[in-house]
Amino acid sequence: MSSGLADHALSKHAGDIFRQLADSFTHVGEDVFFDLITQRLSHLLNADYVLIARMHPHRHVATPVSFYTPQGHKKISEYPLHGTPCETVGALDTCYYADGVAELFPEDTMLADLGIQAYMGFPLLNRAGEKLGLIGVMHSQPLDFEDVSRQVLRISGAQIGVELERQATMARIRELAYTDTITGLPNRAAFTERLERELYEAMREQWPVSLVVLDIRRFKEINDTHGHDVGDILLSLVARRIQRYCEKHEFLARFGSDEFAIIMPRVSGADLALAIERIKSAFHDPVKIDSKLERFVEVNVGAAQYPMDTKASGSLFQHASIALEHAKRVETKSRIYDASMGEHLQQQQSKIERLAQAIRSDKLSLYYQPQFDIRTGELKGAEALCRWTDERWGAVSPVEFIALAEERGLIRELGDWVVRTATQQLREWLDAGFEFPGVLAINVSAQQLDSPYLVDYFIKSTQDIPSHHLGIEVTESVMMRSPERAMRLLQKLQDRGISIAIDDFGTGYSSLSYLSRFPVNTLKIDRSFVSKLPDDAHNTSLVSTILAMAKNLKLTAVAEGVETQAQADMLKELGCQYVQGFMYGKPLPADVFRQTWLKRKAS
Repeated sequence: MSSGLADHALSKHAGDIFRQLADSFTHVGEDVFFDLITQRLSHLLNADYVLIARMHPHRHVATPVSFYTPQGHKKISEYPLHGTPCETVGALDTCYYADGVAELFPEDTMLADLGIQAYMGFPLLNRAGEKLGLIGVMHSQPLDFEDVSRQVLRISGAQIGVELERQATMARIRELAYTDTITGLPNRAAFTERLERELYEAMREQWPVSLVVLDIRRFKEINDTHGHDVGDILLSLVARRIQRYCEKHEFLARFGSDEFAIIMPRVSGADLALAIERIKSAFHDPVKIDSKLERFVEVNVGAAQYPMDTKASGSLFQHASIALEHAKRVETKSRIYDASMGEHLQQQQSKIERLAQAIRSDKLSLYYQPQFDIRTGELKGAEALCRWTDERWGAVSPVEFIALAEERGLIRELGDWVVRTATQQLREWLDAGFEFPGVLAINVSAQQLDSPYLVDYFIKSTQDIPSHHLGIEVTESVMMRSPERAMRLLQKLQDRGISIAIDDFGTGYSSLSYLSRFPVNTLKIDRSFVSKLPDDAHNTSLVSTILAMAKNLKLTAVAEGVETQAQADMLKELGCQYVQGFMYGKPLPADVFRQTWLKRKAS
C-alpha cells in the first residue's frame, strides 16, 4: 500500500471515517475544537502535518489557529502568504500538489525544513462565501488524494468555517464591549477587569501595582471653542501620545470623557514618581490637530499604590482619583495619594452636604461692598458677595465653598439663590423708599453661563425692578471659554437694560477684537494689579493700558481691591473713575449696608 490513503481502503472505511469526523464536531465551541480537528484529520488522511489558519482581512498574511505535527501540536507564528502553497488556495475548491511542492515553492523555507513533498489546501468560508482561512494538509511523501479525501476536507471545512465565523463575531462583540470607539484604547469595562487580574497576580506574587489616572486640563474649553469633532480628534491624539510613553508591561485605558488610566505592575515609591514624570513628558511638545490648529496639552495626574494605600481595586481607583483632584490644586499638577487626602475628602464631603443644606434652608447670607466715584466720593453701586458661616466649620472662605459648589454640581443652585436673594433685597430697599445709586452687581459662574436657563431665570427674578439698577459680573476667562455663546446670552441681558461687567480683567486671555464685540459696559481691573501700585512700574503701565482701552471702547472702569491712599492717588492720576476696596468700604450685611450708605428718597 502506498503512503497515500489507498482508494479501496478509503472506500471500505468511509463510513467509519465520517463517524470519527462527526465525533470531533461534537466539540465545536470548545477551546480544544481546532486541535482535535487537526489531529483527527492527520489520522484519517494519513498525513504528517495539518494546519488550520485564519486569513488577515487587510494584510496578505495567515495566522495559524492549530498546527499538528508528528510530534504533536506546535505553536507557529503569523506568516506571509506570498510564495507559499497556501497563497494558491482559492475560494471555491481544493488546491492539490501530489509531489515536489517544496521545489515548486522555494521561498517557503518551512516546506524544505520539514521535508514536505505533498500539499492539499481547502478554503474556509463564512456564510457569505468570503474566505476566512484555510486547511493545509501536508506529508513528507507523495500523496494520492482521492474523492473521499476531498469530501472529508469539504465537510471539515464547512464546520471549521462556521466556528471561525462565530469566533470572529464574538471577538467583534468583545471588541465593541471592551474598546473605546474614539481612541481605540481599552475602555472602562476592560480596565476594570484588567485591574482585578493585575491585583490578583500582585497578591499572589507579592509585588506592588501602581495606578495612574490623568485628565486633560481645560478640555471643555476645547470642545466649546472648536467643537466636539475637534475634541474627539484631540482625545485620539492624546491617547497615541500616552501610548508611546508607556512601557510594554503597562496597561492604558480611556476611562471616560477626558480621563485616562494606566496600570503599572511592579512599580511603586520613587519609581512611580519617575513614571509620572515620564507620562507628563509626553506633552512637552504641542499636539498638532490639523494643518491649521495645534495646541499645547496640559494634564493633571493622580496616582495610588497597592498594597501601600489599599488592597481593593475599587479603593485603589478611588484613591488615585482623590490624588487627581489634589493635583489640580498644586503647581506640579501631579500628586501621589496619602492618607491625609482621604481625611481631606471626608471633610470636603461633609462641607458640600452642609452647603447644600445651607442653600436649601436659606442659611447663607449676602454682604454688599460699595463702589464709589473716586473724584466725588459718592456711592455709585455695590457688589453682592455670598458668605457662609456654618455651625460646625465656622466662617468658610468664599473661595473654598464656591470651588466646592462648582466641583460637586451645586453652583447653579447657589447662583440661583444669590440672584433671588440679591434682587429681593434690592426690591425691599426700593419699596422702603431708599435710593440705590448705580448698579447692584451679581456674580455669574461658568456653569451658569453655560445654561440658556440663566437668561430666563435672571429676567424672571428681576422683572419688577428697574433694569438700570441691575448688573452681572462674569470673569474674563469664563467669557472666553465659549465666546460666541457668551456673546449671545449676555446680549439678551443687555437688551433688557442689565449692565454687564468683566470681572478680574487682565488675568484672562481675551483679545481686543473679542472685547470690542462683547456686550460689555464695565471693566473691573483685577486686585492683583492694583495691589502693586504705585511702586511697580510694570503694573502701573498695565493699569494705564486697561484704562485707555476702556476709554477708547467707551466702557466704565472699576478698580478692585483698593486698600491704600497711595493706590487711590495713582488710580486717580491714571484716570480711573470708580473704585472698590477696603479703604472705601468693606462688605457689609444688608441692614448695615443700608444704614451706612443708603439714603431715603427726597419727598
